[in-house]
Amino acid sequence: VDALAVDPAVWDNGELTGTGVGIDIVEVHRGTTVAEVQSVQTRADEGEVIVGGSFTLLLEHPPGVVDETLPLGYETTAADMCAAIRALSNVNDVACARVGPDTEGGYRWDVTFVADGGDIPPLRVASLEGFRARWTGGDGQGVVRVYESRAAGALLGGTFRLALGGDAATD
Repeated sequence: VDALAVDPAVWDNGELTGTGVGIDIVEVHRGTTVAEVQSVQTRADEGEVIVGGSFTLLLEHPPGVVDETLPLGYETTAADMCAAIRALSNVNDVACARVGPDTEGGYRWDVTFVADGGDIPPLRVASLEGFRARWTGGDGQGVVRVYESRAAGALLGGTFRLALGGDAATD
């Protein structure tokens, strides 16, 4: 947006003065909303290898409504992760992608909450079965961790038009 040419007589010690003087900001195009992404990751200490195990995830959303997935194997596909989370009574729709395995046999699933909108409480690990690998990292989470990769919200963006005293800026 080009800057408006403002008559210096309008300014008085950095304040806008005069009769009928004002700055209008008109939203022309709204920014888009971004969906929340939470990541579920299996991991092990260096030298350890994940060769088996399963886990379940828990989601409390909205507050007071708690649901848990069926057990998910350590190598579960992105499609199976999505199906398990979609089956929760408190989720509308998700999209999932899987990355891995890494050198310790760990995977990461990125879960995008497509239709739920707003800030989604974090998925939590409800149970672990059969993991023989260890994680001794100092983050307080075990071999399966969940973290927010991208918070939900509105992108800063879109377009706007400025006007001063009826004179509008040009694009």
